[in-house]
Amino acid sequence: MTALILFFFLFPLPFLLWNIIDPRGMWEKLSSWQFRDPRANEPSDMAFDVQRLISFIAIIVIAIGALGLFSIVHRSADARSTPTSTRAPQVHPYGPSPADDGYARTAVTPTPVDPFPSASTSPVGGGDPVTLFTPVLTDTTGGQDSESSQRIGVDAFYYPWLPDDHPSAFADADVIDSRVALSTLDPAQATTTASGRAALGEGPAILVRMTRAVCAVTAVTVTGRGRMIQIEVTGVTDPARCGQTTEGAYVAVPLTDEQVAAARAYQAPAYRPLDGSGPRYGGRSSSGGKYCPTIFLAYDRAELSGVWISEQTDRQLTSDVLLPWTSGR
Repeated sequence: MTALILFFFLFPLPFLLWNIIDPRGMWEKLSSWQFRDPRANEPSDMAFDVQRLISFIAIIVIAIGALGLFSIVHRSADARSTPTSTRAPQVHPYGPSPADDGYARTAVTPTPVDPFPSASTSPVGGGDPVTLFTPVLTDTTGGQDSESSQRIGVDAFYYPWLPDDHPSAFADADVIDSRVALSTLDPAQATTTASGRAALGEGPAILVRMTRAVCAVTAVTVTGRGRMIQIEVTGVTDPARCGQTTEGAYVAVPLTDEQVAAARAYQAPAYRPLDGSGPRYGGRSSSGGKYCPTIFLAYDRAELSGVWISEQTDRQLTSDVLLPWTSGR
């Protein structure tokens, strides 16, 4: 490549220099033979001076062009000879790079969380009885939404109901039978006082608080999503369909022994924490935390109503994970 550049720029140089030093002699040697009477057709002194000036300018242009091309060739050669690992990373101004996506570079491996901490010292361990709905059905297929039945959001925190752990607030709960409420539109007929223990039985479950006032729960759906367990609650909020609604009521999510064992064996995967540097790329921020400490997820989960571990740790939580009641402990 260098040889071609040298040939291209050096070849005309002798002729240009000859035209500057002796333009008349160059004309006599190279052009006069074209004329029958060369002396009669010889250019004027002014013409020779113009040719001399043009040749001088051409030499300057050639010199500048040669320097520019040599610089480009050398830069290209240096780039090819530089190892890839030492090159500066390319930065795309309109897209996030892996190192600048709102998350820390180093992943965190979280410590295991007990998914079924005893509720004996919890707010429901010795508190006033709550209201508990029994659903029309417990389904594993989902899709219970209808014109009158819709998905109901749940609190982020849940309470366990295990054979050896029956929180008194649930054991003594007033129970509203959703089937009766839908058929009679009379909450009084549908309610049985202090019958939570009988309604819940001895099987394992977690209890979640609904975030909307309902008059009936049509279904509690428990489905697998990979190794996770996803929970969906559907219910009726229209008093014209099932009578007066109840605010802040609970519903049980029944679990099998296999699901309990899976929840106990679950280990939260390592995650990259949010780096806390704020919005990036024109005000956009990352989508949220990636910490999923339990196996339980909710289709519609409310924001945390209190601190679970710490504000910094809670910020790392995924938006759909359900948490054991041990808030702040």
